[in-house]
Amino acid sequence: MKLKLFLIALFCITATISLTVIQSCDDILSYKASICDIEFRGIKYKYPDVQPDTMTTDVGFTILAYPNQNCYIQPKFNLISSCYATTMSAKWQNEIVQSSFKLTLDRQVIISNDTIFPFTDLFQLSTFINGVKVIKDKFEGRQIEYTITFNPDFLNNITFENGLYNATFTCSTDDSRTFIKQRQVIFKL
Repeated sequence: MKLKLFLIALFCITATISLTVIQSCDDILSYKASICDIEFRGIKYKYPDVQPDTMTTDVGFTILAYPNQNCYIQPKFNLISSCYATTMSAKWQNEIVQSSFKLTLDRQVIISNDTIFPFTDLFQLSTFINGVKVIKDKFEGRQIEYTITFNPDFLNNITFENGLYNATFTCSTDDSRTFIKQRQVIFKL
């Protein structure tokens, strides 16, 4: 009788520990991350330090957000090593608010025969909003990427002056962090 009670108690304790470990595996496989900074670059450019971005056929921008060591807490211990069979991913604590996007150029452009003056927020123009596509991707919890692509029909209705432009991108997160990034761009369409 004592053996049966011992085995039942052992089974209950083992089951409780197993369920706790299995349920906590998700916490072990992830870490808390916040968007602390962004990269802003031309759509086909992989190296943010190399400027200007010369855009010929593919026109657009990429915004990347990576978790930063100052902004997330990695787990300090692991309860079970088999949980690490996959890579750790971020549980994002904040998000970029797409409605906060602002894009300005330091030189004028002409869109559908309308002159757009320097430093005008292009995301406030319906012709611009209808002429670009914004796509959000999350890559295995390691980074968040927004891609702003100019549609071919839109490119047929936009005229850029020759020379170097300074593009300024501004966005905010839902926890009130604001990022302002500049990029040198040459449009050769």
